[in-house]
Amino acid sequence: MMHKKDMIFLSILIACSESVVLFYFCSAKSPRSFLCMMISYAILLIFPLNIFLASLREHRTGTSLSTLETTEESSKQQREIEQFTHKQLKLHKNNFTQKLKELYILLEQNDLTTAQKILGEQIPLKDTDIICCTNSIVDGILQSKKSECIQHNISFEYTILFPEKNDFSFSVLISLFSNLLDNAIESCQMASSLNPKIELSIDYKGDFLIIFMQNTKETALIFNSLARKTTKSDSLSHGFGLSIIEEIVKSYDGFCEWEDRGNIFESRIMLRYLL
Repeated sequence: MMHKKDMIFLSILIACSESVVLFYFCSAKSPRSFLCMMISYAILLIFPLNIFLASLREHRTGTSLSTLETTEESSKQQREIEQFTHKQLKLHKNNFTQKLKELYILLEQNDLTTAQKILGEQIPLKDTDIICCTNSIVDGILQSKKSECIQHNISFEYTILFPEKNDFSFSVLISLFSNLLDNAIESCQMASSLNPKIELSIDYKGDFLIIFMQNTKETALIFNSLARKTTKSDSLSHGFGLSIIEEIVKSYDGFCEWEDRGNIFESRIMLRYLL
C-alpha cells in the first residue's frame, strides 16, 4: 500500500505539473513549444507513476501472502481435526472390541449377570428418560454415557425422539454424540456443584434433527466462543470436540450454538438428517 509521504509527494508533483500546463496554455506559446512542454510533462509523470505501480504491486503481494497464510492455517486446523477424529474413532473401536471380548468370555462362563451389566441392561431409566429410537448406535452411546454418569454421580436425563430413516453414518453418530456427551461429563466433573447434571433433548421436525443440551459447569471457567475453549489449561480436547461437531453440522447443512450461562452450559444443534 502507498505510504502517506509518497501520496503527498505525488499530489504536490501532479499539482505543479498541472500548473505548468495551464501556464503554457494560457500564454499562447507556439505549437512547437507547447509540444515540448507536453513531452516534458509526460516525462515528469513517469516517476510518480512508478511509485504508484510499485505500491500497487506491494499491496497485491501483501494480500496474496495474507490469503496464503489464512489458507495454510485453515488446512492445518482441518488436518488436526481429522487426526483427532481418527484417533477418537480408533479409541471407540478398541473399547467396543474389548467389551465384545469380555462379553464372549462371560457368556462362555455362563455369567449372565455380569454380561448384562456390560450391555448396560441393568441401568435404570428415570421417569424423565424417554427413548423412541430405533437406532442401536445412539441407544448404545446413551447407555454407555448413562453408566459413566452413574459412576461419577452425575444426573443424566434425556428425551429422545430419533428419526428411523436418516443419512447419518456410523462414524458421524459416534463423533457427534460421543463428543457432545464427553464434553458435558468433563464439564460436570470440573464443576464444584454437589449435584451436577446433564439434560439432553433430541427431536426432529421436517428434515432437521434438533439437539438441545444443558450441563453443569464451573462458573469460574469462562467459555471462549471464538477459540472453542474454556479458561482451564487442559481445554484442547474440549475445543477439538466442539470443532468436530461443528464440522459435522456444517456438512449436514445445519448450525450449532454454544452459550455459557455461568454455572450452566447450553448446546443447541440443528442439522439435516435427510440429504
